[in-house]
This record gives sequence, C-alpha cells and structure tokens, in this order.
Amino acid sequence: MFDESVMEKIIWPTTSVWFDETIELFNTMEETDTPSSIAKKIKDGIIFGDMKESTAKRKWGTINARYFGQGKEKVGALKYIFSSSISKQDKQNYAFVFFVEYENLFRIFLEEYIYKNFTELGQKIFTQRDLDNFLEYITTERKSDLPEKLQEHISDSSLKKVRNMLYKNIEAFGWGSAENSKLIVRRPSLTPEWFTFLLYYFFDDKVITKKEIYESRVMKRFLLNEYDIEYLLTGAKMKKYIEVSQLGDICNITKAKGDIVEYAKTY
Repeated sequence: MFDESVMEKIIWPTTSVWFDETIELFNTMEETDTPSSIAKKIKDGIIFGDMKESTAKRKWGTINARYFGQGKEKVGALKYIFSSSISKQDKQNYAFVFFVEYENLFRIFLEEYIYKNFTELGQKIFTQRDLDNFLEYITTERKSDLPEKLQEHISDSSLKKVRNMLYKNIEAFGWGSAENSKLIVRRPSLTPEWFTFLLYYFFDDKVITKKEIYESRVMKRFLLNEYDIEYLLTGAKMKKYIEVSQLGDICNITKAKGDIVEYAKTY
C-alpha cells in the first residue's frame, strides 16, 4: 500500500493553515523584503499589527518555513499571484503547492495513501480507520524518520490532534471536507495556469518530456492521473503557456517563459 522508495525526515504538524494570514503578509510585504526585514516589520507592528507580538512571531515562523524556505524566486512568483484578481480557491491551490512541499506528512498521506484509493479505486470518503492505518505505518515503518522525541513515545492525544489536523488542513485549502470524523475528498477545479505553475515550480529545465511529467511523484500529491494531466496540458497549450513538439516517440513540453517569476507576472 505504501511506497517506501523515498525516505525523508517527517515534519510532525502542529499548526493550522493560516491562509488568510499568509495572504495578508504577502500583500503587505514589499518585493525587496527578506525574511529578516519581514521579521523586523512584524516586531515593529507594520505587519500583523493587530496581533500580539508573540502570536505574530509564531505565525510568521510557520509561514517563513512553509513558503520562504522554498526560494526567493518562488516566493516572488507567489506574491504576484496573490496580488492578482483570481478567486480565493485558485489562490488556495497555489498556496497548497507550497504547503504540501514543506508539510511532508500531508504530502506522504496524499501521495502514498489517498492517491491510489482516490484515482484507482474511486474512494472519496476516508474514515478514522484510514487515518489510523496511515498513522500506524508512519509510527512503525517510518518511526526512524520521526522527530527524535516522538520515536520514543507518541501519546494518544498527539495522534488524535494530528489525525484531526490532516483532515482539517486539507479542508482549509478546499481540497475536501471534514465531516463526522471523515474526510470527503473533493479536488477543486484546477486551471491550466495552475498546472503550468507546477511545471515551473518542480521542473528546472525549460524543456520537459511528457513522460517525465506523467511519472513524477508530484502529480500524485495533487491527485492527478494521466487523463487529468493530458487535459491540463492541452489547456496550457491552447493558452500558449507551453509548446508541444513530437520527436519520434518523445513528446517535449517547452515552457513559454524564462522562469517562474516571469510566468507569474502574466497573471
């Protein structure tokens, strides 16, 4: 059931999504701001001025890790996107890309448990038993990848909190709803613009083969099968975000813009 081919240290989640706070920070900061200058603005009450300083610092610490830790160019691109007129759900979809890249327990849950059941078996409702099965795998087969203090003992209350957080945070991004201790997966409508962003975010080369995209683990975390990928690639091609060329058996995808920031400026 679980893919153990990629092992990494697991981040044990302790905080909420804080999407509105993330939007507020990105819309308040300047393009030239760095994590250090943002921290100073928070201390001076310029950002999150309506919060207690301790609360503001705690939220900034989480936002900094989830977003700013993934590179200046990606953060710059997200700032352009957050300042655009696209819908809240569309903005949540972009934030979700950053969130699951950092919060890897959610990513493992999506890639290694939900994906197969959702795309191959058509399962949309995940119960407490599903979560228990997943967390049992994490606490046994992946025990050595947990934070050191959790390798010795994980309380029932901690497991319950993480179980609820897995469901609630996926719901907070609009990718499902948590009802009566169940997660009902409802992947939102995804746009060619969002999918093209993935190509810039996860693939460094300007030219990518379609095979690389199909075989990427990245697609699993967003619950995309080959039909979904083909549909989104077709939409991106029609809007001229990418060019598609065939060389024998190899299908190449060429990005229209030079980098992720240049692409984001088109929003």
